[in-house]
Amino acid sequence: MVRPDQKREAAQVMIKKGLPITKACRLVKLPRSSFYLEPTPIDTTSVQIVQSIAERYQKLGYRMLHALHRNEEGGTMNHKKFFRIYHEQGLALRRRKRKKVIRERLPLDLPDKPCITWSMDFVFDRTEDDKPLKILTLVDDYSKECLWLEVARGISGENLCEILDFVMLINGKPESIRTDNGSEFTSKAFCLWLMQQGIRHHFIQPGKPMQNAYIESFNGRFRDECLNGNYFLDLEDARNKIESWRDFYNEIRPHSSLGMISPRKYIAKL
Repeated sequence: MVRPDQKREAAQVMIKKGLPITKACRLVKLPRSSFYLEPTPIDTTSVQIVQSIAERYQKLGYRMLHALHRNEEGGTMNHKKFFRIYHEQGLALRRRKRKKVIRERLPLDLPDKPCITWSMDFVFDRTEDDKPLKILTLVDDYSKECLWLEVARGISGENLCEILDFVMLINGKPESIRTDNGSEFTSKAFCLWLMQQGIRHHFIQPGKPMQNAYIESFNGRFRDECLNGNYFLDLEDARNKIESWRDFYNEIRPHSSLGMISPRKYIAKL
């Protein structure tokens, strides 16, 4: 895709170095035909469409926004035009620079159908009165569907068993559950419950969260798109807003590993 400033760069090279158009364009990696091509003005309706969807989903990049435009709104704008408007309007997200860490990469088995392996973890936040929120995140490894988000002040091993009993009434029983070595997951109540249910328990190695990559990936999206983007007045307000985001994630939000459709739509296609 041609950048808006490439024509200017080619013109500056021609003036300063006295090069012909062909060599100047080759130097800045600009097709010569594009040097003569005048950009087509973008209609205001298309600009308003992109601005509107970017304002509603401020934490999503242009690929996700374009998929929402096509899937949910029935839009016909192609990705090149969408990206051009997205770039020209200054809507791009600021990406945080991350330190590159060299670690051992281990393959993570992917089930061949839903309700085979679930991944579980805890995420923490606070309400306006500075009281803690403990959130259980539960995801199906195959469909990427968020099966449950339990929001509470505290969750014990016994509470965990009750939550999973309820989730299994809705979704069925998995063959295995993957967790870290947290105290709730190693509690006597939870271990006994797993034995009674006949569910295998896969522990990851201490200090290696990437062995639980599916839930870690979900937790990152959950924090970036929901927890960091909302202000929770109290426990009930947090439950309502988090459950609303879970519905959006399962029903609407495109997922790159599912062909840019939502988890529920992916399940419906199976």
